Amino acid sequence: MLKKITALILTACFILGFSMVVNAAIVAEDTHLEVYAGGQVSDTFVTSDDAEGPLDFYFMANQEKLIYTDLGTGEIAGDTITYTARMDSNLTGETVTDTIPYGIWEGEGEPYSITTADVIVDILESNIKANNHTQNVPAGSTVTGQLTATGDLVNPTLGNLYFAVLDDILVEAMEGEEESPRGVLTIESDGTFSYTAHSTAELEDQFYFVAGDSMGGSNVGSILFKITSAVPTGAPTAMPTPAIPSFGYVDIVGSWVEPFADKEAYDKTFIGPQVASDYYFQPIAKMTRGDFIIQMNAALGLNPADYDTMQNPFEDARMPKYLENHAKAAYYNKVIDGVLEGGKKYLMADAYLTRAESVKMLGNIAKERGTATDISDVALTFTDTYSIPVWAVDSVKLMKKVGVIHGYDDNTFRPFETLDRAAATKILSTGKDYIGTLPTSIPAPTATPVPPAATPTAEPAPVATPS
Repeated sequence: MLKKITALILTACFILGFSMVVNAAIVAEDTHLEVYAGGQVSDTFVTSDDAEGPLDFYFMANQEKLIYTDLGTGEIAGDTITYTARMDSNLTGETVTDTIPYGIWEGEGEPYSITTADVIVDILESNIKANNHTQNVPAGSTVTGQLTATGDLVNPTLGNLYFAVLDDILVEAMEGEEESPRGVLTIESDGTFSYTAHSTAELEDQFYFVAGDSMGGSNVGSILFKITSAVPTGAPTAMPTPAIPSFGYVDIVGSWVEPFADKEAYDKTFIGPQVASDYYFQPIAKMTRGDFIIQMNAALGLNPADYDTMQNPFEDARMPKYLENHAKAAYYNKVIDGVLEGGKKYLMADAYLTRAESVKMLGNIAKERGTATDISDVALTFTDTYSIPVWAVDSVKLMKKVGVIHGYDDNTFRPFETLDRAAATKILSTGKDYIGTLPTSIPAPTATPVPPAATPTAEPAPVATPS
């Protein structure tokens, strides 16, 4: 009882800013620790003199051996302090300090002594950065893949890296539902995973995982699976994609878009960004008009430098310089018409690409090459056919007839939906099989041509939405 009362008095003095030592035979010293955010560290308390009796260590704030702070958790066992830093304890890039007062009770009964000091923990920003992972998965199918983490400053080889699922987040239900129709995910300690999708399509299934290493750093990343139809909408039937070796994109392993992405990578139409030794396709990234035009030019074998001296027909005030020659190459090869506003033409490179626009560009190329098939016998039976703009109708009929597009499972075309990279790559890859490529790029003429007058059949400005 005396010990408890004395400790409470000492705690009150601490709160009021006073120091107090009762019959001290020993002097406690500050204990300094260093740990990475998300890591754990242990050390032995240091005292200045030999104790004359048994020692009892505890935290001043609660008179207990376990304490929770805003930055971490401290636990005392015997004369050892163990501190676990929260994974979000340091997001500043600079050292963060957690100071926890502790006390030592020496002796039993009479005589006794109490002395206090601080546990001072320097928390370093985590040296682990878990990379988020996104992947399309056909409903009911199983895919495998590899999670990655970067930025390990202590162990650059990541040899001791481990991965684990955060179970408390994994089982959360979707808002407004008793149970979320989730798939099954397993993660091995080396980051390899296997995921079996739920049988219901058009869902997003998200998990969270922690990546850590033996040096104490850890970080949380997310895994997002987009469950698609078992057979992707609009998959080509007239011209099946030939089997080619995997390019090695780590974020679309087993996805329906993987063969299309592989094909375009080997054709050098588009190669995704590289992080360390891994390539990422980023399938749900939105496709802009400018990006699609660049890929169309690559598919057609056009060299933008050949158009450097040609007049730019577009009035966009902020067109990126790297895109200007691409825009001219596409325009003078009749790939694009531009958007007509106030008697002037605009490229609108940063606007998201719509389904109607992508199909219209393919139709333009087919017409220019003289390969356009007769479409007089094609009837558009989509339930939203009325919403297809007049300037795109013939191209939609042509691409439907040759199997480049099929529409959605609900028999809609959705002309103004915007495309993500996966959908745009599928349309470009299958359309390219039909239209072929121009034999050579057209060199810039010696005289600067005047662009033809704008026509009312130019593509309209897109409304942001994917296909």
